[in-house]
Amino acid sequence: MSDTKKVQEIRGKMVEIFGANCWMGYKLDKKNPFTYHHILEARRGGKVTLDNGALLTYWAHHDLNQIEEHDKGLYSALNALFKELNKTKKAPTKEHFKEVNGILLHADRVITLSSYCTLNPDYDLMEEETAISTEKSKKVGHLVYIPSDDELIAIPSDYREKVKHKNRNIRKYIYRQNHR
Repeated sequence: MSDTKKVQEIRGKMVEIFGANCWMGYKLDKKNPFTYHHILEARRGGKVTLDNGALLTYWAHHDLNQIEEHDKGLYSALNALFKELNKTKKAPTKEHFKEVNGILLHADRVITLSSYCTLNPDYDLMEEETAISTEKSKKVGHLVYIPSDDELIAIPSDYREKVKHKNRNIRKYIYRQNHR
């Protein structure tokens, strides 16, 4: 069996086992199909097997290769998560994506991630935001003000959309009242 056919076969089995999810959380579509990532690289003797693979979209794989070039530690951390997921033989969980997200946040400082990346810029901020009741936060024009311990933080209401298209650096979208 040729390598291409073997990769297609293994990739198909991975979709059956793990579901149609990119393990780095990237959007899947016709322009961004699944690829097979060798956890232990083929150039180092890694084989095309279920246990040595990660189900990534084309642009996730591209970004992962860029991460490998610029930060071996982040690359190793992602591969460690892929190995853990392989052991479970289950679809990626919210916790898996949260850990991947944390690594990608660091990587976003080193490289520019693809627009297919659905990076959540700050899980902690999002959890805090949802924990605040609607009576404590108020919408004024295009900004949502959320009270903090010592100051007001203004978060643009179109923040999540901007993050998908910009540098995903949260500091560019959060404006503190006293730093105008």
